[in-house]
Amino acid sequence: MDRGLHWTVKALTGTWLQPNVCFIDSLRGVFWEPTDIFKKSTAAYNNYYATTDGGHTWTMKSLPQNYAIQCFSRIPGIDGGMIVAAFDSSHNDFTTVLFSSDLFNTFRVIQTGLSSDGKGDFLNSKSGWLSGDGNRNSSIYKLTTNMVSGIAGPADQQTQLQVLPNPSSAEAVLNIPVSMSHGGLILKVMDITGRITEQRTFKAAGTNIQLDATKYQIGVYLITLTSDEGATASC
Repeated sequence: MDRGLHWTVKALTGTWLQPNVCFIDSLRGVFWEPTDIFKKSTAAYNNYYATTDGGHTWTMKSLPQNYAIQCFSRIPGIDGGMIVAAFDSSHNDFTTVLFSSDLFNTFRVIQTGLSSDGKGDFLNSKSGWLSGDGNRNSSIYKLTTNMVSGIAGPADQQTQLQVLPNPSSAEAVLNIPVSMSHGGLILKVMDITGRITEQRTFKAAGTNIQLDATKYQIGVYLITLTSDEGATASC
């Protein structure tokens, strides 16, 4: 809490061989035991601990069972932004990269089938690197797209709704204006006839919202967002 001037020991249950920690700010972070490439241990490598109070308390959380965590990395410029690289048993134990904007309460898959030992580092949502597995043909991976467009730029430039990726048949992220990033919101998804296919009310806690396109039939949809104060945005 004071940039390392003073330290307090916090004990976690379990046997830790090479524990790792990654914080996205002074309060929020994760703690995990990275899997080894051969996964000989019986440890549950999809488990990790999260804190929202600077490490005073920790809560154990889990990714789906098919993921064996290699490494977490923070993404500067995205509030709550992190990626995790994990061995994926559903993809022949190649590395899958997952992105989250809320400390992995929700997440989406960025890419699968990578040959990597999982070490990553990010400058922002558009610039990042992931280590390879040491082979000549996969010494390093470089991010070549913008994971969440507009988040890392000046806040006053983010004035419209935007869905990424678009089109999508799976998970996607809805970027919302900074002016609507706090308080109550009503989300409506309508088809081209104007029929509401989804409506939900929630409290905004950042500048993006997770969407699940698998529940929609193939087609074109209009998304509208309305704030408590009556402001609206659509895409």
